[in-house]
Amino acid sequence: MELGFALFLAGALAFAVPASGPTATSAATAAATAATTATAPTTSAAAAAASSPPAQAAQSAAPARNAAPESRKPPRYALALAEIAGNNVAMNLFDRFVDEPLFPMKDDERWADSDLSTSLANLAGPWGFDEDPWLVNEVGHPIQGSFYFTAGRSNGLGFWGSAAGTALGSFMWKIFGEVDDSNINDLVTTTMGGMALGEMEHRLYLAAKRSGYPARFAASPLDAANDALFGPMDRDEELSYPRELSLSVQAGFLAPFAEPSPAGGAGPGFGGFTGELGDTLRYGDPFEADSAPYDYFEQRLDLAVSPSFWGLAFFSDGTLFTLPLADTGRDELALASCLHYDFIYSSLVELEANAVGLSLIGRHAAPDGFVLSGELHLDAVVLGTDENTYLRELNGVQTTDEEGRDYDWGFGEGLKLYLAATRQGFGTLRLEYAAYGMNPVPGTATAQAPLEYAIVGLLSLSYDHPIAADLSLGAAYTLYHKNAFYASWPEVAEYAQALSVYVRLALI
Repeated sequence: MELGFALFLAGALAFAVPASGPTATSAATAAATAATTATAPTTSAAAAAASSPPAQAAQSAAPARNAAPESRKPPRYALALAEIAGNNVAMNLFDRFVDEPLFPMKDDERWADSDLSTSLANLAGPWGFDEDPWLVNEVGHPIQGSFYFTAGRSNGLGFWGSAAGTALGSFMWKIFGEVDDSNINDLVTTTMGGMALGEMEHRLYLAAKRSGYPARFAASPLDAANDALFGPMDRDEELSYPRELSLSVQAGFLAPFAEPSPAGGAGPGFGGFTGELGDTLRYGDPFEADSAPYDYFEQRLDLAVSPSFWGLAFFSDGTLFTLPLADTGRDELALASCLHYDFIYSSLVELEANAVGLSLIGRHAAPDGFVLSGELHLDAVVLGTDENTYLRELNGVQTTDEEGRDYDWGFGEGLKLYLAATRQGFGTLRLEYAAYGMNPVPGTATAQAPLEYAIVGLLSLSYDHPIAADLSLGAAYTLYHKNAFYASWPEVAEYAQALSVYVRLALI
């Protein structure tokens, strides 16, 4: 649907977030390169980097979270609602006059030419699951949702009030913005993904503003516009600062990779040298009492390319509620609930998960300079997607309007484990693993290749050694695996391995 606009915004986000002083992870090179899931593991730098010497210095030097001011300006509810509605109007006009002409449907359907009759039909239902391209549903809609969310935050609404505004904006779009039947998947993905992206963008904009960064507009355009036109909201003074930002450049070798084919045997394999650019951001303090949603979050972004493969991976998790369990000076432990928005978009893999769950975050500092840190995330995947190996070769599911999809809708469980051991002068050893189990959403399995269950995982083991004050040299091993079970096709068992070397620069 709004594919052209989604591509434009996805590109803007990839540059905007790092520009404001935040973003992603570097380990996913092998992961993305593994053609498969640059899941959170490859981006392990975030979990362990906080224990590295540069990160320790950053933590001690970074300002603490400011206290809330005694008086606040009242939220601008009417303006927030107007901007949410205005975003939908602008999106609809863009689709009608730009997206539809540039990306027409095969049957020339005018999906954005909504009117009173289509809106009434959408209100009457039914609500289902659409067949839109993966990039539109899993990246475009969360970015769209982030605009709804920052419309609330930049006008003084809190996290949960802005979340309600995001759900309202998505509902309005599905009823009034499109001709198609309303879709549950768009409502869930736009809301949950928009909450995650929007809060991170809002906080990174404020951090960049306080630091005097000139290009902060790129992090959150609505924050910048509302600041300029209507003035900043004083509640922003509560927010914290990024504590770690690292950039990595990685090169390595991807072992041959093959996947099953409906024709029998294995599909074309690939391997060879790969390159990756990634960054990792850690914001706030996970052990702080009386914390607000996203007072602590991690964000990882990785771009991998090779002669036979390309991939973009984004992983994020942010605390919603935090309960400090221990703080002895050398030992810190906290239990938190977290919101996760993760995706991998590549030439071979499409994976996305909107998840919530419980997280255990800990850190131990020994007297001899040894630091052990770790995070364990146990998640419930509310709604996610995973590419269907057989549907890809069958060119997607064909529907009456000739749209198609090559992925399955799913729900299930997720796990992320980050461990890092650091000793000054020696370096940092990291072990990271992330996995998702997906059950098909009832009623969405396809007749061509009905999925029964799939599990996708990524393991990363890396070591880097400091070679200068903020520079380290390292090596990494990454393993990707997938097992998928289908009712009418053989089990899919995919795996890929990669060895690489990298240089990591600590910017904060």
